[in-house]
Amino acid sequence: MRVVTITAMFCLVAAALAEEPSGFHAAYGVVDDQHFKSTASLEQIRKAPKWSPDTEEFPPLPPGRAEAIARRQLDRIIPAGQAWYVDAVRIVAVVEGTHWLYEVSFRRQYPPDVAVYGGDYIDLLVLMDGTSIEPKRIPRPQ
Repeated sequence: MRVVTITAMFCLVAAALAEEPSGFHAAYGVVDDQHFKSTASLEQIRKAPKWSPDTEEFPPLPPGRAEAIARRQLDRIIPAGQAWYVDAVRIVAVVEGTHWLYEVSFRRQYPPDVAVYGGDYIDLLVLMDGTSIEPKRIPRPQ
């Protein structure tokens, strides 16, 4: 009987925890052979304003503003003298269609006479309240 009670309690706790999603959203990049990772926790994402594209035409933070915020973050990372361009501005649903963030992708612009395969890139995260998630250096993947 005790085993059944403990098992039942365990199942109830597990079910309750399953209702509460946990985790994060991550973005990556490589700048001058240094690897970066930006991580927005679920807590950070939930603190930002909600948005429902079904009921609201525009997100709380306009895409152009998110791009400008990400560009300022990029300027703190890249070495002086390098040219980078915006490759994409994506709006990503993170929490069941109620909380979204921007993932702004930048690519390094190389001189036209330089052949490059891959090349430097970085994806930066911007929350709907305008918070830019600072990328951290990480070890090179093995």
